Amino acid sequence: MKITKPWIDAKKYQEDRFREVLYEADLAERFLKNGLMRNAASKAYQAIKPTWPG
Repeated sequence: MKITKPWIDAKKYQEDRFREVLYEADLAERFLKNGLMRNAASKAYQAIKPTWPG
């Protein structure tokens, strides 16, 4: 996936980042269902990290 630069198109950039967050969350859920706790925790962190302010 290629992420649009924020200075080119801010709305498209937000959509790309949101899609990326959903993908990471989906991977975290899959890992959790397969008993891969450490990997699931890592992906869950990667999913929520972009949503934190600052």
